[in-house]
Amino acid sequence: MVYAPLLRCVMSLALYESSPRARRLLYLSSCGVVAAALAVAFIGRTPGNPVASVVPAVTGGVIVADLMSAFILFSEFARSRIRWLPFLGAAYAASGLLAIPYLLTFPRVFSAHGLFGASDQTALELWMLWHIAFPALILLAATAGALPCDERISNSASPRVVAATILACIAVALAAPLLLIRFGAGIPLLFDGRSFTGITVRVVLPAILAVDFAALIVLLARTQNRHRIASWLFVALVASMLDAFLGLICDRYSIGWYVGKACMILSSTVMLGAFIREAANLRERLARALEEAQRARARESHLAHERLTRLTSYDELTGLPNRSRIESQVRNLTQPGGSGQHFAVLFVGVDGVKAVNERFGHAAGDAMLHRISARLRARVRSSDELARFSGDEFVVIAGSVSSIADAEMLGNELVAAFWEPFEVGADAIMLSAGVGIALYPEDAVNAEELLDRSDAAAHQARRVGENAVCAYSREFAQETRSRRRLVDELSSALLHQEFALHYQPIVDLHSGDLAKVEALIRWIHPERGIVYPDAFIGTAEQSGLMSLIGDWVLREAIRQSSQWLREGMPCRIAVNLSARQLEDAGFSQHLRELLNSSSLPPNLLELEVTESAAMADVSLAQDVLTRCHELGVELSLDDFGTFYSSLTYLKRLPFDTVKIDRSFVAGLPFNASDAAIVRGVIGLARGLRRTLVAEGIESQEQRSWLLRAGCEYGQGYLFGRPMTVQMLSRLRSLSRKRANRYECMT
Repeated sequence: MVYAPLLRCVMSLALYESSPRARRLLYLSSCGVVAAALAVAFIGRTPGNPVASVVPAVTGGVIVADLMSAFILFSEFARSRIRWLPFLGAAYAASGLLAIPYLLTFPRVFSAHGLFGASDQTALELWMLWHIAFPALILLAATAGALPCDERISNSASPRVVAATILACIAVALAAPLLLIRFGAGIPLLFDGRSFTGITVRVVLPAILAVDFAALIVLLARTQNRHRIASWLFVALVASMLDAFLGLICDRYSIGWYVGKACMILSSTVMLGAFIREAANLRERLARALEEAQRARARESHLAHERLTRLTSYDELTGLPNRSRIESQVRNLTQPGGSGQHFAVLFVGVDGVKAVNERFGHAAGDAMLHRISARLRARVRSSDELARFSGDEFVVIAGSVSSIADAEMLGNELVAAFWEPFEVGADAIMLSAGVGIALYPEDAVNAEELLDRSDAAAHQARRVGENAVCAYSREFAQETRSRRRLVDELSSALLHQEFALHYQPIVDLHSGDLAKVEALIRWIHPERGIVYPDAFIGTAEQSGLMSLIGDWVLREAIRQSSQWLREGMPCRIAVNLSARQLEDAGFSQHLRELLNSSSLPPNLLELEVTESAAMADVSLAQDVLTRCHELGVELSLDDFGTFYSSLTYLKRLPFDTVKIDRSFVAGLPFNASDAAIVRGVIGLARGLRRTLVAEGIESQEQRSWLLRAGCEYGQGYLFGRPMTVQMLSRLRSLSRKRANRYECMT
């Protein structure tokens, strides 16, 4: 848009349209010239005194004007390649070149009889060619050249057209006087020494007038003078026609004859003058356009600088300041030359946005972040600065905070933004947040430490529970350092294969036979020895390493089950699924690929899911678990009864087995409350036709009670602790030998 005026200015002059005002001015000027010529014709037809300098001056001016106009037209054609421009260039080139021999052969200019022995007859014949060539070539431009259409000649052909046209005009100008002098005796006499002969008056001049008039009519009919060049040609043809007309009715050297020569100058110079005028206008428009373009560039540079500043300092999605800007602001506040006042940094970590992305798509997740930022913005004070620190993390700089109580009050305001659900389509999604607080200068004196410590406090708040607010403390710092060190060690453990699987038997309570085993991960730490899952699973979940660890457990369990199958000792292995794996919509496809690559029958694999993981997003869990169940994999609900929504959704989820949590089994058979709960769970599971497994069986009394209550399978230290694959293989071999001896005895 900015450069449109500049583009309009440099468009081809040949295609410029004339305005109605300009056309009216040209018509009035032409009428004025015609009226003046007619008036002069009536009052100045009689012969006057010859002025020797008139013919050279007039003809020289015509030659210069015509040749310059031809040069301009050919130059315009070389740039635009419009087909009718070479005809106009030829008209002016032929006119200017023919005027040269006319001037040389005109008597009493360079000699008494003209150069080369030419006479008035030769000069008049050249004048006739000169006058008839101009309108004839304009007729060709309007017909063969398709004036004023913008049909173009190819780029490669345009130089040849220009060269051929110029050479043709030069050839005509050179050949015409020589041929006329050589063969002029056969041409009827046009001038008798004193006046025009009858053939000149009755044939030649009317013919010239007719050609001029025809060119004028065709030009008006084809263009209606709506183009600049057509308007200029209109005036040029009128002037040329007036020269021929005055030459017809006025005697030589009369006032009318001199006025005719003035019209001849007008005809020759009008195109040149018009181009000079348009060039001046064009330069003026270009200067204005250049000035406007410079102003536009300055505006665009300013806007680009603002956009760059906004891109580098503000988050594109939410419009909030980004991490770079908030770090810079905290750094300025903590510098020696800063404000020096107390302030707080509140770090807000949001839980659940990733699940929205995976379930509803990234567009829904972006919309969710935008709504979160709007809610947080409504909760902070006008003097506070809210920024988006990273994907689902926000930071608030609260100025003039004098105590931790004030900061905690603001933190409670921020978590209140998550008390109401967020709408995603037809669903209402509850999110939660943890807010961590760090004070300046009590907790840190530089920007990096303030942000790190508020981040550590936010992690602690998210571990405490939903929508919690925690202030930084040294205990948090120690815990954060320990957690980061643990994350680094877990990453190293994955890299150096320090994990191992131990297997705990699950037995038939009736016979005591091994029914299946549960794979339990152990970390064989190079310094601390065996590290149990409770010490690192929580950190792995929070750090995002749980997906990698869970995938390793699944692969290793499938490998071990495949090996037992090849050894002729098939055994189903139950593998615990993490919440991260259950949130992965592509998990079932990944499981299919693992089973296919190992050739393991799906019924030899069982996936255990805790209630808390299954109920976090029931719709997604149902989708993932259903696709896994369709593969033929057994599904087990672990820790049954420990999550408040289990009874509501149990019938929706495709579980084959329900595991009674060890917390209920521990009080059997003496605790009446535990006994009542376990009986209810057994009745519910049997009613839903689910297989039952009781966890944490440690005594024969517990086994007997569960057996009488209707539980089929059990797991616990009574039957075996988690053991290595070698120990389990020996146990299975001994069990098989005892079974074989029993069969032989019977």
